[in-house]
Amino acid sequence: MSSSRIIIISLVVVLGLGAYLLRADRYPEAKTVKESHQSEEDRSPLDKKVEEALRLLQSGEAPPMTAISMITEVLDEDPDHYAALLSLGLMSLQTNQYEKAVQRFERLLLQDDENPRILDAAGAAYLGVEDTAMALEMYNKMLTLDIEQEVRIGVEKTISSLEKTH
Repeated sequence: MSSSRIIIISLVVVLGLGAYLLRADRYPEAKTVKESHQSEEDRSPLDKKVEEALRLLQSGEAPPMTAISMITEVLDEDPDHYAALLSLGLMSLQTNQYEKAVQRFERLLLQDDENPRILDAAGAAYLGVEDTAMALEMYNKMLTLDIEQEVRIGVEKTISSLEKTH
């Protein structure tokens, strides 16, 4: 198998995992008011474009870069689009593009700084750029929120480990 084919297959797997994580609801209480009250007809064309891009990515109907381009187009039109920032932030995190992930999560935190999903991902992105102080800030902020006990224990362990090495 050629190395370019292996890279493409790896990219599809990683981006598929990122799309799964975007849809996975580790923090069910983290839905925003906007997400929880939108009906099909209330969703904007940009929301629908992000959803279609994620569907294409998960189904494999289109190359990953097609889906990423669709989401990037949404950000070109609305640089603060929540779902587009979250999608590309998670994909950046999954592909070790930590600087891009930090930028996207910082924009999301301006909109919603009490979302454990975003705080958790931002913490991981800050760790990726070796900014332990900011990662600790994100994880400590998570502990101020109403999160499941299992998640709380994991965050406390992460904080403890980071404090030992920081």
